[in-house]
Amino acid sequence: MLTHFWKLLRVEKNRQILSWIGGGVPVVAAGAGAVFVYIVPHEKKPEEPPKASGSTTITFNNPVGQTAGGNIINQRPVIIGLDEKKIAEKMAEERKFAKEQYDRLAAQIAREKGVEFAPLRAILSKLGEAGVSDDNIAARLSQKADELIALRVENSRLRQGPSEMASFAERAQALIDKGEFDAARAVLAEGREAARKLRERSSLFEADYLAQEAKVDHLQLSYRSAAAKYAEAAALVQSFDKRKQREFLQKQAIELYAQGDEFADNASLTEGIALYKSLLGSISRPDLPSDWAATQNNLGTALWTLGGRESGTVRLEEAVAAYRAALEERTRARVPLQWAATHNNLGNALQTLGGRESGTARLEEAVAAYRAALEERTRARVPLQWAATQNNL
Repeated sequence: MLTHFWKLLRVEKNRQILSWIGGGVPVVAAGAGAVFVYIVPHEKKPEEPPKASGSTTITFNNPVGQTAGGNIINQRPVIIGLDEKKIAEKMAEERKFAKEQYDRLAAQIAREKGVEFAPLRAILSKLGEAGVSDDNIAARLSQKADELIALRVENSRLRQGPSEMASFAERAQALIDKGEFDAARAVLAEGREAARKLRERSSLFEADYLAQEAKVDHLQLSYRSAAAKYAEAAALVQSFDKRKQREFLQKQAIELYAQGDEFADNASLTEGIALYKSLLGSISRPDLPSDWAATQNNLGTALWTLGGRESGTVRLEEAVAAYRAALEERTRARVPLQWAATHNNLGNALQTLGGRESGTARLEEAVAAYRAALEERTRARVPLQWAATQNNL
């Protein structure tokens, strides 16, 4: 009955009724019982026929004469036996009793399962806040004890990991045993961040080793193998180092070009061209103008090489466009030797394209490009490159 009574007291309307009754009803046996019977819904009894004497008036000796309701006239203050203070005291007693009962339950489960009492007590509070019914508390608490055991096993495994990670698991377990779950969660988050950084460092090392292997492959003309290793290295760093990823992808494209150039492997050239175009989509020209220009230049070279093997001029036209785009960032004032190298490459594409056309316009453009390159590719500065451009001219 008390359980229902305390639920009744939580409702505002019921408390108002109690307050009203408190102003005009004398103390009755057990107080609370009478109120409960009056307010809680119950089965209606058949109405009795009205008495002949009419309504009854109850009068108290108080000159104030305030009406309490119906025909009851309240003429002196009357305090119901279950006043506000006693209600609070009774509720406190109920809470204390319930806490002791639940504490004994948690202690029993802790002993049976071999877990600490503190975390079970903390979980018990959460179950109460969540409104879990009394009938389910024991089963849910037992289940949570099993979860604590599994968590302890996992933390034990983590403590056997790398030395720089073990301390996080130890600290977290100590906090869990104290029932300080929020603090344990924070420590585990620290450990996760440390593990992420460790993983990234490990991935960087792995990627660098792959790159070294690729260089050995390149020495032995195993360009396809080298390209595959650069691709794998790029994938390893993709999530946390975009600059490094682009670097590896550029090297992959270079290996594909080498394979296509030296072994007449047009499929590799086509793959390399696609990769260069993809890279251009990921490089911000305003932020990385040099990288963007270098990629345009390399794309032009791959297009020129493949275009020279095909009967049409589409690839060659694309090569010319790529070289001209590169020269927008590779200016003579900024990078004179790269500017000259790109002009030499542009001359090559124009020369090949001019050789397939009936007019001389492309060849005249090629001559102009070679002569521009020679303005910076001087005999004194870079004699071999000067000679190569002179030969092309």
